[in-house]
Amino acid sequence: MAGRETKRGLSPVKKLLVLIAAATAISACGTTPSANVVPSASPAHASAKITHLDPCAMVTASEASTATGKTLANSVSLGSSPIPGGCFYRSKSNPAVVFVYAQVYPDTATANAVTVAQFASAMSSMLSASTSDPKAISGIADKASEFEIKVGSGQGLAVIVFKNNVVFVIAMAPTSTESVVEGLAKTAASRLH
Repeated sequence: MAGRETKRGLSPVKKLLVLIAAATAISACGTTPSANVVPSASPAHASAKITHLDPCAMVTASEASTATGKTLANSVSLGSSPIPGGCFYRSKSNPAVVFVYAQVYPDTATANAVTVAQFASAMSSMLSASTSDPKAISGIADKASEFEIKVGSGQGLAVIVFKNNVVFVIAMAPTSTESVVEGLAKTAASRLH
């Protein structure tokens, strides 16, 4: 809830969540095409424009719980304020967290103007966080990249995914198991219609 904690008093996991939300918002606002921009999807693919999505339907509390091995609930049900475009799963009794943030853009070209490099750079510069170099991964939507996130002593993984006119991120902490986070990203991408 707003006002209860200062930036200095946030736990590493909460810093991770704030960091991801801020980085995604930054990359969504000031996007300009660069050498890293992937060309627009094929005409048949571009016609599959997504107009609305619910990040909590992309990954369910049950799926987040299975991925972490802990019982997690939507943070809103635990008293947190909702964040537009975001869905946080956490527990009051353990540090595990799964975060889904999605942004719907007017078209595929606009979504592709958000680069993984911009996203990773924004994350690195916020809240004294560091990220590993993004690693392209295949088999998830139009394109996807994964990177490790370290905030204080906390460690997690994030996957940023591009599908049609949507860019979303799935983050999980604590974890270093790529296949689990990638599995959540595949599930989320499969639900975008």
